[in-house]
Amino acid sequence: MTQQKELGFWSSLALGVMLVGVGSVAAVLFGDLSIFECTRQGASTNQGECELVSSGLLGSNRQTLTLASLQDAYTEESTENGLYRVVLQTTEGRIPLTGAYTSGRGSKDKAVEEIQAFINTATQEAVSVKQDDRWMWYVIGGLFSLAGCSLLISEPLKLLRRKR
Repeated sequence: MTQQKELGFWSSLALGVMLVGVGSVAAVLFGDLSIFECTRQGASTNQGECELVSSGLLGSNRQTLTLASLQDAYTEESTENGLYRVVLQTTEGRIPLTGAYTSGRGSKDKAVEEIQAFINTATQEAVSVKQDDRWMWYVIGGLFSLAGCSLLISEPLKLLRRKR
């Protein structure tokens, strides 16, 4: 019986460590703020510059492209149902606005419409689209970490109570 309790203790601690790890990794890797901005140089031209900046807890990534290379934008659905992201189609290939797929197709479709309107309207001088997935991933990561911490705290407390 003591051996079974000890196995339960160690497996609970291992599960707690794994949950804290998964929660931390999710928050750090997927929690990003992406800002896509394009500016047209002169009315009715295809000359200009676009910039995609993605910022997270590990730093930021900046990618620039010419306005002439920007062809289209679309909402991409992942293989799992109900998760989406905005993708830019350029002459060099496709560029996702965010690294992760998230729920809420409406906000992605709105961003796509804004980018497409800019591409198709030569008189529009600029467009700026923001996709902020930080808080969603921070909450998900926090919940996993909280569950893991509760196991890491409760199991040693149970052990101390038994020894009294």
